[in-house]
Amino acid sequence: MGKQELASAFQKNKPAIFVQGTVHTSSLVSPFLSQYSFHTSQRLQDESSAPTSALGQQNTIPKEQQIANSTTVNFVQLDEQTQHTTTAQEISLESNAIEISVPVQTTETPAIAPASDAEIHFRAGYQHSQQGRLKEALQSYKQAVVLDPKHTHAYHWLGVTYAAVGKHRRAINNYLKSLEHAPANSKLTLETYSNLGQSYIARQMFRESVDVMDKIILIENTNKLAHYNRGYALMMLEIFDYAVKCFNVTLRLDSSHLGSLQCSAYCLIMQRKYEDALKFIQSAEELFPRDATLHHYKEYAYKKYFRSRGVYSLTEILTAQQSKSESIKQPTHRSSRLVISEDDE
Repeated sequence: MGKQELASAFQKNKPAIFVQGTVHTSSLVSPFLSQYSFHTSQRLQDESSAPTSALGQQNTIPKEQQIANSTTVNFVQLDEQTQHTTTAQEISLESNAIEISVPVQTTETPAIAPASDAEIHFRAGYQHSQQGRLKEALQSYKQAVVLDPKHTHAYHWLGVTYAAVGKHRRAINNYLKSLEHAPANSKLTLETYSNLGQSYIARQMFRESVDVMDKIILIENTNKLAHYNRGYALMMLEIFDYAVKCFNVTLRLDSSHLGSLQCSAYCLIMQRKYEDALKFIQSAEELFPRDATLHHYKEYAYKKYFRSRGVYSLTEILTAQQSKSESIKQPTHRSSRLVISEDDE
């Protein structure tokens, strides 16, 4: 191939690989080989310096032997945009060229799959939930699970929405369906368990709530809400000793957890540990001095404490007369509905 033919090869819109001066074009070239082509020097010496015989004639070395004995490899950088080489060396041409087969490699970007119809309805329901349109949210979530019966997030949010409107039985059913398909030990699973346990408490299914909270604690022992909900369920089952232990764990994780403070005071009073209850309430009121529930428990504990002693001082009589708490009220369950954010979906 002459120089003019070589120049015309550069003008083609295909990357080229040059091996020992021969242009080998390929429409698909790997990214590495498209930047560099090989130029091999196949002679041990040029013809002008070749050894001569006794008769003065030049010895002829077979080209196959020249190729076999060649050890020098030069790299020629190829500019794909201009299809010109940037080496300063000239490409020598040989009639016998070595061809290199280049593996085909594609770098196509995969197309993004469009959202399914079920996912479209779920996202619409999520937007309705964020804007407080619960009726519209329920309709969207229902349509999502009809189109995709294994849509765990849609079942989760159906449960959340039903719980928000006070329909805890339906909330429980949807939480259970979400757990059937949710990945084990995932964030969604933990949050669904937590919401399920709180709906059990709302339905006064306290033993079921304890079982659910035990599952959360086995996975995540530092989940303060799981310890609090477990303690509340045990308290409602009148297992006060174990309930207090659960509240103590919650307070170690969060010393200002108001629900645990209120429930701990209640449990101490129900165990007739009035003096311990008064000391505990006094420390709790330093954090929440205006909490009506703690104040109610303090008045009730004072009255019971004075009556248990049987001896009243003037101060104690005045304090007892001022107390209007003849009966104690159960602490309200401070539910903390756990939901997933849009980023976690």
